Amino acid sequence: MISRKIVLKLGGSLMYKGGLDLNTEVLNMFKDWYKREKHNYELIVIVVGGGRLSREVGSVIKPYVKNDSDLHSVGMELTQTNAHILKGYLGDKDVYNPQTLGEAYEFLMTGKGILISGGLRHGWSTDMDAAVFADVLGLKKVYKLSDVEGLYTADPKIDDKAKLIKDITWARYRKMFGLERKHDEHSPNLHIPISAECAVFAQNKGLSFFVSGGKLLLTKKKLENVFESGSLIHA
Repeated sequence: MISRKIVLKLGGSLMYKGGLDLNTEVLNMFKDWYKREKHNYELIVIVVGGGRLSREVGSVIKPYVKNDSDLHSVGMELTQTNAHILKGYLGDKDVYNPQTLGEAYEFLMTGKGILISGGLRHGWSTDMDAAVFADVLGLKKVYKLSDVEGLYTADPKIDDKAKLIKDITWARYRKMFGLERKHDEHSPNLHIPISAECAVFAQNKGLSFFVSGGKLLLTKKKLENVFESGSLIHA
């Protein structure tokens, strides 16, 4: 076995298509990559976001649940639901699903295996979980698969003139999205590529995020090639 470790962030936006139908096209591509490559890694960490499931449930309960802390707790639980769905979809009994940060850290310290998790700490985004796991492992890169091909000058779903930004610093990224002040707490559903508090953490730790589109797995096959077509955000 090749001694390699990787931290992947799978955007919850990739888990579902219209309504709450599973996005089997993307999930099958991800499963193909996983089955083909899992034995080339000593440790694979996959952190799953909330995506449509979190937004749909959040919109239903928001008129009745007024406390932002409670809303965030519900969202965290839904990321864990997505993590369990992904584990089941991959069909690998050896995948470990931690329920607490302590369990996750203990597993990471073994240096071997496959971990799939949602959010594990109140006040964090799942981007932050992925960044912290990478930092614990001494890795300097996090690979994020999203529903867009990378970071753009504008929303490519709205503006057909939006251009892909291949390389950007965290300082420029934070300025671009108005995140220049310090952020300690996560604000859910801001619809930005990397959450505010994670951007601060990554900048301070010298971590890079590669952001690219999950659907590119269909044509690129190899994860490394997928991220060659995306955006690098770095210190």
